[in-house]
Amino acid sequence: MTVTDFASLRAAVIDDAILSTDYFAETGTYLPKEGEARSVIVNARFKLDTNYTDEGDEETVETLQVLVKRNSTDGIDRPMIGDRFLRSEARDPSQRPFMFSGEIAAEIGTTHYKLIFWRHTETGRGAGQS
Repeated sequence: MTVTDFASLRAAVIDDAILSTDYFAETGTYLPKEGEARSVIVNARFKLDTNYTDEGDEETVETLQVLVKRNSTDGIDRPMIGDRFLRSEARDPSQRPFMFSGEIAAEIGTTHYKLIFWRHTETGRGAGQS
């Protein structure tokens, strides 16, 4: 591989290692609000958060930060609120999709970005009140 600049090197490392299903990545299904569902390769980081509302409710939210190519073939070119991402059944037996939050955590040059998807798991009414 001949690399002429840092941006090309960064994109090559992301594609060849971080987004390689042989190493760190997984294949999931991207379900855009507008358009056809398609397979995409992502590097996903899962996190479980607990939030408290003004009403004293406790919400458990699963967050998925995905590093993905920024294109319309094997990545996500223009994410929109309402787009969904479904992990493979082996990674997520519940098969409940994550919703795009509208948050782009990072843009990595013009070739990749990190997007935040989430889903609610449960709400405890009045759990945060004392």
